[in-house]
Amino acid sequence: MTKTAAQLNLDISKSLDKGTPAPTSVTGWKKLVKEIKNRGWRTTGTEARTMLQRELDAAVDGLRAATKESALKPAFVTGTNLFALAEMVVKYGGGNIPRRVPAVDAPHLKRCVQAGLLEQGGGARGTIGDRMQLTAAGREAVADYLVEKIGRKSARTTRDAKEEAELAALETALASLKR
Repeated sequence: MTKTAAQLNLDISKSLDKGTPAPTSVTGWKKLVKEIKNRGWRTTGTEARTMLQRELDAAVDGLRAATKESALKPAFVTGTNLFALAEMVVKYGGGNIPRRVPAVDAPHLKRCVQAGLLEQGGGARGTIGDRMQLTAAGREAVADYLVEKIGRKSARTTRDAKEEAELAALETALASLKR
């Protein structure tokens, strides 16, 4: 029988001597498991060890439930995530983003994959492949971002050669997304 997180919270709250509420985050559950394990070294007597084992089992079940709940939370894309994705599109193109990216961009692109803006490209014979591709939602989000960025950059009256090159690269990337 699988228990819900609320049932596990109730179980662990009942079994704790302190009367403190059960943790609500994965980190809180990990701390509780560690605390119970540390108390186990000092416990003597079979009744105390049995109670401690029940607390530990409830805490581990709570940790598992909290981990599953945190994995199921829908991902949302921040402006920084969208910036990193747009920079990769400008640099590599929409269907050709490598799976190995600089460490600074990796968490942002991972969030884009979780949100459904990027997908793993298919490789040979059913492998994952070494490239990522934009989904339809990803193309739309990046196109909107690039249009906004091009509007801001073109509004400036004075531009040097570097800014002109950046503007041309943005326009090229936008044109490749529209195809």
